Amino acid sequence: MKLNNKSLQNLQQLVENSTALQMLPIVDHDSVKIQNYEIFYDKQYKIRQLPSKNIIGLTYTKNAAIAFVKSKIANRDTKEILRLDRVIEKNQQDCNFYRYTIRKTKNKIKQSSTIARYQLSESIMQSAKDELYNIIMD
Repeated sequence: MKLNNKSLQNLQQLVENSTALQMLPIVDHDSVKIQNYEIFYDKQYKIRQLPSKNIIGLTYTKNAAIAFVKSKIANRDTKEILRLDRVIEKNQQDCNFYRYTIRKTKNKIKQSSTIARYQLSESIMQSAKDELYNIIMD
């Protein structure tokens, strides 16, 4: 099917004027662009406002960065997103420590208590990830 110039212009106008399409993330090599924001990784996820290229946020997870941008676009507060991101970061570090301790310890009592702590940290971390996911999909 061939498109004539009028159909092509109508399609172009539809794409340019669609707010839903503007919210779609554009993945470009190592960055994600959503409207006037860019997310890229450099030891942590950095959120840059375009075209000024000012860094407006730093996150530990990509999901938090995407939720941050979505909240900024909707003019909503980002404090809860940053709190959830810190919860994920803290519990991820705890899980790494607990995994190492479980693997290396010979003391069965210490090992069983560390397993319980690991499961709790993993549960808290998953809950925070789920909340971020809901913010993104809302």
